[in-house]
Amino acid sequence: MQERTAFRLAMLANGFQPLLNDCKRPIEKGWPKRIVDEAEVLSWDRSALTSTGLKLDGDLAVIDIDVSEAALVEALAGALDKNFPELFARGLVRHAGGPKEAWIARVDEPFRRLASQRWYRGSDPNDPAVVLHQVECFGSLGTRQFAIDGPRASRQGEVSSVYRFAGGRLAGDHAASVAAGAAENRLCGGLRPF
Repeated sequence: MQERTAFRLAMLANGFQPLLNDCKRPIEKGWPKRIVDEAEVLSWDRSALTSTGLKLDGDLAVIDIDVSEAALVEALAGALDKNFPELFARGLVRHAGGPKEAWIARVDEPFRRLASQRWYRGSDPNDPAVVLHQVECFGSLGTRQFAIDGPRASRQGEVSSVYRFAGGRLAGDHAASVAAGAAENRLCGGLRPF
């Protein structure tokens, strides 16, 4: 069994719906309404696709920090940690290369999407060399999935980074530790859309 299959099975065992992704895109038809089971996850074991998505349903939400400056990410994390300490005590942190992160949590009330304006440093946001920043919050009221593990391709189709969880994998360094760790990493409430 591939390590990614054990990871996906552990997700399933802990109440998360894994999706077979081609980088950031789910490939299974009808994935928004589908309920994945163990047999389906096992059938993905021989797939050449190594990316895993997370279906956002129920009380799941993601804060996607698409910010390339570490100091800004740290400032935002500090502000949220002060007001919502359970986010980092029990939530999950996915890394996307560089300082970019996504914070996955359980929320009391589902929502669709909230987003900041895009911002940048420099004089011309249309200049390809200027990095644009944005923070988006995705909830489960819209049909959403979120890439959480595996390669991420650039617009040119080349692997630009790899999605990973803090500690290497979801709630631990190895897939076997997911079953014990993921239950402890669930945010039980308190975070509200802002």
